[in-house]
Amino acid sequence: MRWTWTEGWGRWADAVPLATGTAFIRQKNELLTVGEWFLKTEEQRCNLVVPRFFEAAFGMSDADEAPIGIVEPLRIPLGSGREVKLRGKIDRVDEVLSTGGWQVWDYKTGSLWEYTKVWRLQKGRKLQHVIYTRALEQMLRARGLKGNVECAGYYFPTTKGGGERIERECAPGEVERALTLLFDVIGSGWFTLPDGGA
Repeated sequence: MRWTWTEGWGRWADAVPLATGTAFIRQKNELLTVGEWFLKTEEQRCNLVVPRFFEAAFGMSDADEAPIGIVEPLRIPLGSGREVKLRGKIDRVDEVLSTGGWQVWDYKTGSLWEYTKVWRLQKGRKLQHVIYTRALEQMLRARGLKGNVECAGYYFPTTKGGGERIERECAPGEVERALTLLFDVIGSGWFTLPDGGA
């Protein structure tokens, strides 16, 4: 039996009904607009890169079922014999056609304002680009794939984000220092609030 948009949406609407018909129309139109925006930007980018891997898992028991996933966690040494083990999923990995290098992207559906500031790790609150870069490097080695991670950052494929891609870097040792400070603060029993309060 062939699945259709109307049937699929009908099942979802039965399970999670919308407040009003107006809300349904608004959300449907927004979804169609975002889909069209995403496809247009992807068509342009695919002249330069090839999307290779999605939801590339590391540190998860079933990660090796994916083409590039690895079961081993990412280990980041923190000095004095301490380390932090991390697991997660990289939203997207692109291969650069001209160099054979790699790009790491984390999808964001919100606005750009928090990501347009001049920062690297934003006091330890924005670490995904560094963690995912390290994880992909580990995956590439484990799978015997060549090429370096050339850039990492955040991709805003919605109309709110305007299809922007924001690249971020990290100096050698910077994430280790940031994580060490964060864990030292938490270990002392002090849990800070985000900027602006609760």
